[in-house]
Amino acid sequence: MFCSIFVNAQSSRNCELFENIEHTAWGGTGYGSYNNRTVTDNLGSWSVSAVTQMTEGSDHYLDTRSARLRGNAGDTVNIHRIEMLFDKPNGLGTVSFYYCSYGTNTGTVHNGGVIYLDYSTNGGTIWTNAGSVTAPKWVDGGEVMLEATFNVNVPGNARIKIYKKAQTGNTTVNIDNICITDFTQTNTVATPTFTPNGGNYLTPQQVTINCATDGATIRYTTNGSEPTETNGTVYTTTPINISSTTTLKAKAWKSGMEPSSVATAVYTFPTPVANIAAFKSAPTGAVYKITGDVTFVYRTGRYIFIKDETGGLMIYDNATPVITSTYNNGDIISGGVIGTHGIFNGLYQLVPSVNTAEGTPGTTVLPKVVTMAELLANFAAYESQLLLIESVTFEAGTFGTGAAGNINIHQGSDEMICRNHFGNITGYETDPSKPYHVAGFAIPYNADREICPRNTDDIFLPGSVVEAPQFSPAGGNYSEPVTVTITCATAGAKIYYTTDGTDPKETSTLFTTSFTIAETTTVKARAFHTDMTPSVIVSATYKFPNPDQVATPTFSPQGGTFTSKVSVIISCATEGAAIYYTLNGNTPTEQDILYNNPIEIAEGTTILKAKAFKNAMEPSDVASATYSVSVGIHEWETQINVFPNPTTGQLTIDNGQLIINNVEIFDVYGRKILVPTLTVLRSYDLTVFQPGVYFVKISTEKGIVIKKIIKN
Repeated sequence: MFCSIFVNAQSSRNCELFENIEHTAWGGTGYGSYNNRTVTDNLGSWSVSAVTQMTEGSDHYLDTRSARLRGNAGDTVNIHRIEMLFDKPNGLGTVSFYYCSYGTNTGTVHNGGVIYLDYSTNGGTIWTNAGSVTAPKWVDGGEVMLEATFNVNVPGNARIKIYKKAQTGNTTVNIDNICITDFTQTNTVATPTFTPNGGNYLTPQQVTINCATDGATIRYTTNGSEPTETNGTVYTTTPINISSTTTLKAKAWKSGMEPSSVATAVYTFPTPVANIAAFKSAPTGAVYKITGDVTFVYRTGRYIFIKDETGGLMIYDNATPVITSTYNNGDIISGGVIGTHGIFNGLYQLVPSVNTAEGTPGTTVLPKVVTMAELLANFAAYESQLLLIESVTFEAGTFGTGAAGNINIHQGSDEMICRNHFGNITGYETDPSKPYHVAGFAIPYNADREICPRNTDDIFLPGSVVEAPQFSPAGGNYSEPVTVTITCATAGAKIYYTTDGTDPKETSTLFTTSFTIAETTTVKARAFHTDMTPSVIVSATYKFPNPDQVATPTFSPQGGTFTSKVSVIISCATEGAAIYYTLNGNTPTEQDILYNNPIEIAEGTTILKAKAFKNAMEPSDVASATYSVSVGIHEWETQINVFPNPTTGQLTIDNGQLIINNVEIFDVYGRKILVPTLTVLRSYDLTVFQPGVYFVKISTEKGIVIKKIIKN
């Protein structure tokens, strides 16, 4: 189907490179599919993932052929593209192409969605986005091919790619007549570039902005608004830390020149959720990060079970494991669990994207005793949690695999399925004449309700297994020595325990009397009885302050809800300690960001975590705070100014019409070094300060402003 053109603006433009998709190389055998391939024509080689064999009446083109690009929801970013594999000399001036939504007025109506243009000046190693255009629905005017023109204007050897990202719905589009002009020296500031460029990331990115025009001033925004000479932050040389999904825009100015075009890049990160319940309530199909601590319960093969105070969750690992860290039952996993949210036959699951952090010892998770009636009435609340149903009756059978892995169990008038879900009880034969206790994980399968034992030890006769030992008091954080007692409900059982991390045996220390713990210790215990199966191993960790441990960092201001961007100062009471922090909920390490300056937190919800390190001392505990910021540019912030800056001693604060409640001055390590007395003139003597960089925290009736000053 031929689409008419109202105006062919390309005819009036000198196209130094013109690709009309008409060369015979574009119409070869197999070019009626979206498969990746290389097309070599008279201009050079192109990497193509697009239909270029026009056999359908729903395609739109200018002569006899165009390229049909798809952007379905399941596609990988950039998979459908037209990409130069060669460099064009003499740079890029303007880049234009024609586009039209695929479809007809009688068939499937497509909304062509967003079409992106990127360029590269280093052989395709780094790509910079030059902009995008959205194709209207066919019935809304998409039936004519429209021209998109981008003013790139970069010198040197360069190449382009036109592509679609994954989008929801029918978003196929036709592309034709690609026209590229040469770079021309103009009186326009070069468009800023980002390194790295936008994309999908799992870890925070330190983004730098560059402009090829010497002496240009760059302003950027992270809230989607357009930068202007009064809107946005002036970019210096300090990289911008981006740790949550952010649209970064930048524009450059220079006196005597026209401002640049706006550069845009979108950095996409997993959506943070606080806990397992929040994960389950979030939309499926997206990548999330559970930021709160979770407790490891059990793993067999690809199945991993975790829990927190809000519920249980199954992690379904890949065939080649993503999670390679190993854990003991009860270990605490901090730093976040990242993966894709899915529901398989009614079961909530997380498919991991990255490995989880190493665990720290916690308290053993024992099966929670429930009745079958309680479980069936509240199955969603118990899903993926380790449970114990006592005194159930099995129907006759032997556990097999697949459909043969199900045997019905009964408790009174209630009935559910006991399933060989993990394949670890194959061949186990039940006896309908005996009552059994059954432990396992509560797992739904569509309308079925199942309990899935870990192994044959989870199916046992009452009185055949020693009860698990109990600790008093329970593990936790203590400031004074604690006296620990271990008990067991099974009469005559002997309890053996260890304090060195090894599993207890009958050759370990026999518990006979309470003992005192005064330093951080993990106690493990197991109970034994003649002619009975030993109990499970249980553990509890008692944690005490360590004088050789670095003090936990503190934040100012503390976490909370803010109506404008907030600058956070991190302090540590341990002299000489180095503070490292993250903004994505991960536990900080010495490979993360070293704190030197106040951290600016902008739009959205940010989980700030900090940890301090010092040679010959144990690292601090992790400090954590959540900041919810609704970004807005407030006029009152511009009323606060400090001068002179740099200063040799005297510093004055101009507060405009605002009321100042407090002033504090910090050094670059976040240490508060002065709380000056408020004066009418707002003038302060800093003569005694050593030369260097300081930060003035000014608390006003409207909010907090932090100003950076230099003392010469």
